[in-house]
Amino acid sequence: MTESTHSGPAADATSWVPNKPTGARASLMDVLGRRDPTGQLARTYWAAVLLLAGDRVPDHLCLAGHAMRELMDIVPRYGDFLMTGRRPRRAQNIIAQAQELRQQWNALNINRGDKSTSDAGEITLPLKFHRALRRFFADPELQTKNERTDRDLMLLDPSGQPLPEQLQADMRNRWRAAYDFFSGTSHHHRPATIQEFEVHLTWIEGVLLDRLKPRTFENQAVLDSIIDEAEKS
Repeated sequence: MTESTHSGPAADATSWVPNKPTGARASLMDVLGRRDPTGQLARTYWAAVLLLAGDRVPDHLCLAGHAMRELMDIVPRYGDFLMTGRRPRRAQNIIAQAQELRQQWNALNINRGDKSTSDAGEITLPLKFHRALRRFFADPELQTKNERTDRDLMLLDPSGQPLPEQLQADMRNRWRAAYDFFSGTSHHHRPATIQEFEVHLTWIEGVLLDRLKPRTFENQAVLDSIIDEAEKS
């Protein structure tokens, strides 16, 4: 009996695909396969690459855009999964949280029609209600696009630390630009060319390789070189 070629992308992330990737794309396929042993990440990424090149496939840019948007949506959870050994906690349904909050608010029995209470006055809230408020407003569904993007980029970063403010803003804006391009392309909201797609795709590939497979030794060599130069001067 021969062993199945689908024994796990971690062993060979490209064993199941036509037109096997080479170079940086082969490295990224391997990284994605190791991050997600089910193969979903690697398949989604390589589907985008094949569709981009498949100009004989009707609407190939739209389909490639959908695959890249899907990849950008799901890949952050695998960054956090590898570094912490667990997936991020799934947020409670926002409707259920709102209902819980309302019940606790009603239980406070605060008479909002009391004219003797000044608008500038203060109300002491029970700790339980305060915690419920914090959980509610921390829900990812209530985050702005910038907050969600910052969260996703941090999940992908092995250090788990935010970048300096300007660098973080630049990274956020570039990630959002790529995501909006892929999303707009997938829904025919904007015209797109293969050249534009390649620009965004190449940038995302570089970010994923840098953050999912940090070049530790290369970075250390650069740091050593900088230190040596400083000591000589």
